[in-house]
Amino acid sequence: MGCCVGEKHNNWCEEYGIVYIDAEGKEYCIFHAPADCKFVKFYDERKGGEKPALMDAEQFNGMVFERIDAVIEAGVDEERDKFDFSNWNPRCNFSGTIFPYSISFNEYDGQNDKYLPPINFISSQFSGDADFRSSQFSKNAYFISSQFSGDADFSSSQFSGDADFRSSQFSKNAYFISSQFSGDADFSSSQFSGDADFRSSQFSKNAYFISSQFSGDADFRSSQFSKNAYFISSQFSGDADFRSSQFSKNAYFISSQFSGDADFRSSQFSGDADFRSSQFSKNAYFISSQFSGDADFSSSQFSGDADFRSSQFSKNAYFISSQFSGDADFRSSQFSKNAYFISSQFSGDADFRSSQFSGDADFRSSQFSKNADFNNAEIQKQAKFTDVKFVKSSFDQMEFKGPVYFDNSIFEKEASFRNAIFHEYSNFEQTKFNNSVSFRHALFKEWSYFRNVEFNGETSFAGAISKETIVVENVDLSNFYFAETNIESFKFTECTWPRKENGRRTIADEISPRESSKGLSFTKLEEIYRRLKKVARENNDEMQASTWHYNEKEMLRKKMREENGPGIIEKLGTKTCELLPCNIEIAKTKLSKLIETSEQKRTPFLRFINTTYWIVSGYGEEPLRAGIWLLILIFGAMILACFGPDSNPPSDFITKWMWYMPLIKVNLSADGLHYLLKGLSVTLITLQAALFGFALRNKLRR
Repeated sequence: MGCCVGEKHNNWCEEYGIVYIDAEGKEYCIFHAPADCKFVKFYDERKGGEKPALMDAEQFNGMVFERIDAVIEAGVDEERDKFDFSNWNPRCNFSGTIFPYSISFNEYDGQNDKYLPPINFISSQFSGDADFRSSQFSKNAYFISSQFSGDADFSSSQFSGDADFRSSQFSKNAYFISSQFSGDADFSSSQFSGDADFRSSQFSKNAYFISSQFSGDADFRSSQFSKNAYFISSQFSGDADFRSSQFSKNAYFISSQFSGDADFRSSQFSGDADFRSSQFSKNAYFISSQFSGDADFSSSQFSGDADFRSSQFSKNAYFISSQFSGDADFRSSQFSKNAYFISSQFSGDADFRSSQFSGDADFRSSQFSKNADFNNAEIQKQAKFTDVKFVKSSFDQMEFKGPVYFDNSIFEKEASFRNAIFHEYSNFEQTKFNNSVSFRHALFKEWSYFRNVEFNGETSFAGAISKETIVVENVDLSNFYFAETNIESFKFTECTWPRKENGRRTIADEISPRESSKGLSFTKLEEIYRRLKKVARENNDEMQASTWHYNEKEMLRKKMREENGPGIIEKLGTKTCELLPCNIEIAKTKLSKLIETSEQKRTPFLRFINTTYWIVSGYGEEPLRAGIWLLILIFGAMILACFGPDSNPPSDFITKWMWYMPLIKVNLSADGLHYLLKGLSVTLITLQAALFGFALRNKLRR
């Protein structure tokens, strides 16, 4: 019949006799017999009896070497050794062989014409160590579905043809240190139970590790992949070390799993690097790596820290829908083309300090759960942060050289844009700043839009400069502080301003307690209101101009009172109030608000004029108040009419009253005192009428 195993492998062993028949009647040659049944002479399990001695290691390995040497001595036979993918039967065929002992092939190192011819180890079992160090495989070497129970050492081996280790099992350590693969190297679906060491190996053609499993550490340091490298769906249970590796073509790590640390420091990817849907359970190191082609980490998961410091991305970098559970470090990285971080999630700190984006930087719909640090970074083209959620973020000294989009983004905690430079259009429409935000000393070279923005924390543009206009539209400015702000750069449209208890519109700087760090002196507040008035007039917003004019004068009045104390009028009013039959404290409070006056080094006359101007017309902004005072003066002249002047014949009361009115000529004889009172009445009524007309004009114009 022949060997039952050899029948499955082209009966390459038919020239060897049967040495063992099992209880079921299956026959085995010396190469395919089980390890414990490789007898020195024939034995039939069915007949029983004493079993012969087992063939020792020297005898069995000698038969292997004898078969190899015979092929070498016979010379090249390309027709016989021609590769047939479906049914390859070279002269040096060991498919299905069980190697019961450790065996060394390192004598076939190419010296003295000692080399391994085209060889087939498909489905072979190496029970001991397999030593192929420095071996030279002149053609194809097939180890498909082979099992290595001991260490497998292929260090410094040279594979001139294809090396096929598909579905092989390495129960202990596998060494391929400094090995050279001139043809395709295929380790797809292989299992490495121990460490897999491929340090300094060279893969001249494609390298396949598809669905391979590395239970121990996988070491590919300084390896060179001249063609494509396929690690699709591979599993690295231990550490995966690819430091200083070179991938000359495309590298595919799609859906790979790295349970230990993944170290690609200083690696070079000359083609595309595809890590889509990969999982990094621990730390991933890509420090100083170079990606000359596209780098795609879309949908990848980084459970530990992801370190891309000083990495270079020469083409597009894709991190779409990636998840960073630990810290993500991209400090000093360079993105020469577009960088896509769309819908990415950063659960730890995200560090992009000093990074350079030569193309677009797209972070739309991303989430930063901790610190997002872009200090000193630079984006040459569009910066897209639309619909992004930040917790704490910093963009200090960052340069946005293209358009900037932060629309619909949310900043939960502090946000800082100190000394940032916006070279092009910037859009913050419908952005929410739920905590403080600072644009201190920022530079806006083009238009900036803050439409429907929510400033829920302290907001400062102190020292910010804009060559164009910063449009603030439909925004609640209750937390917007104007101290040291270049107000002339702003345009406020349909904004909601904070109000004081009396309903007067104001700014957050005035509401803050003056003894606090944010409190300002009345002098600075006066200046802010003066500049706000200027901006409002330039924008033809007369209503706002009226408000800021009133507040400007109000700050002047309060400053004068603070520096010199209450004036004579206020003191007199307070004394009068104490004699009135009313709620004295309320009356004193109202009166003190009404007539606080005086300014340092100013004359009592100027203090009196300033106070009077406020009382009788609200600084020319309240026609109702001016009108009431005008009526008081007109009807107050009735009191003077009751006391003269007398006339002959006696005139009626109305005539006497009209005598004290301006622009009305009434002939009455009067003495000097009455002419003095008439002059005073005419002057006061005329001045008040002018103030009323001025206030009414301002009201109607606005």
